[in-house]
Amino acid sequence: MNYAALFERWNQFTQQVKILIISGIAVVIIAVVASIFLLHDNRAPLFAKALTADQVTEVDGQLAAWQIPFSTTTDNILVDRTQRNDLLLRLSMVGVPHEPVVGSSDALAKVGAMTPQSVLDIQTRDALGNDISMGLRGVDGIADARVIIAPAKEAFFADDESHDASASVRVMMETGRTLNHDAVMGIRRFVANSVSGLAPEHVTVIDERGMALGDGDVSAAAGSVEKDIQNTVQSALDSTIGTGVTMVRVHADINKTSKQEYEYKNAPISGAPISKVYTDERLAGKDRAYSKVHGDENHGSQGVATRSEIAPGGIERLSVAVMVDDSLTDQIPQIRELVAAAAGINAARGDMLTVAPLAFHHVVAPIITHQQSIQLLSRLIPGVVIGLTIVGVLLVFMQPLLVYLRRNANREILSQTRAIENGVDASAIWRTIHGEPAHVAAAVISQLPTSTAVAVLDMYPEQERRDITERLSRPIAPVLVDIVKVPSHA
Repeated sequence: MNYAALFERWNQFTQQVKILIISGIAVVIIAVVASIFLLHDNRAPLFAKALTADQVTEVDGQLAAWQIPFSTTTDNILVDRTQRNDLLLRLSMVGVPHEPVVGSSDALAKVGAMTPQSVLDIQTRDALGNDISMGLRGVDGIADARVIIAPAKEAFFADDESHDASASVRVMMETGRTLNHDAVMGIRRFVANSVSGLAPEHVTVIDERGMALGDGDVSAAAGSVEKDIQNTVQSALDSTIGTGVTMVRVHADINKTSKQEYEYKNAPISGAPISKVYTDERLAGKDRAYSKVHGDENHGSQGVATRSEIAPGGIERLSVAVMVDDSLTDQIPQIRELVAAAAGINAARGDMLTVAPLAFHHVVAPIITHQQSIQLLSRLIPGVVIGLTIVGVLLVFMQPLLVYLRRNANREILSQTRAIENGVDASAIWRTIHGEPAHVAAAVISQLPTSTAVAVLDMYPEQERRDITERLSRPIAPVLVDIVKVPSHA
């Protein structure tokens, strides 16, 4: 490449053209850098190892529920690199994704012609337990479940002991969720119907604490009843009064054992009373003799006995406490009636309902968290830096160009002024430039001879003359001296 010819060609350009070329190149470079930065893929795989198809679907649904932007691949999830750690923490707290389990289709796909029957039975049983576990994961409130099936055993010898098939179910509940008695019974029946020869009473359900759930789980039943009543009452108050002004707490006493109650009633056979006692006292006869007779009558009766049985898990007594913001004190009677109806308060059972006004401490939640503000700043800083860089380049390179363009705009006025200067007095020049801005008038007057310039300035009002004189007295920037030769009459 002939650099000498290239430099010679460059030197032939005027100063204004050189500035335009340099400014254009700078703008193009900045645009290319900004495009590379903005188009850079900032996504990263969410998990370090590949996921199964079921796990990808599970994470996909959870992120969609959280309204998190993401992209799905065949074996992973792509998310914003800055959100990866936070999302992994949130997913681990909700137990997503679950560990992959081998279902019946996958287990039987690996079975060969030479697989022993004992191994085939074990694989089939384990796969069936995994299928049941995946089915229980869809139950409302259950985060995860694990099912172990023990097959039935027949006694072939005299010293052997036979036993029926059984199953153990371990459930991990979501935070704040419990299983009531009906849900536990449903799980037992679901598992029993999934395994041939398994009875519901041989299915044991335990929670993550190792506590057995079922008929004797009074604490779980109480917690479920209290939670249901509290949610019902709180939702009713929030819908009618508003959120943040009421608080509901419920305590339920649950039957721990079954109870029987008897009631015996006597009923008359006919419409007459069952029995009657009377006294007859009178004077009778000609001599008016006194007589007094006592007697009783019994018309017979029939007895009616009623027996009622109360199963364990029923409510013996219910206590409901409602705290109301003191700004709603005048609405307490209506709130009491609403809570009593929603909670099912039974005064004959000994239920208690307390509604008390209290001064609530209202805390204004922050609009944005600290972590979110850091993420927002990390996204804004690169854009701000690019914007400031572009503005700086424009200020450095475009200001001389704007000055040059402004000088060209005033060139016509300058030519008219020079034409007027040869044969017309200063008043004609003043009429030509009168009304123009101070910097335009200063540019024209600076091209006039000193005597003519002074005469034109004298025709301006005092304030306008001061503004034009101030413009004329300003020193010329060194960068402009090489661009436009501007004389000064300062």
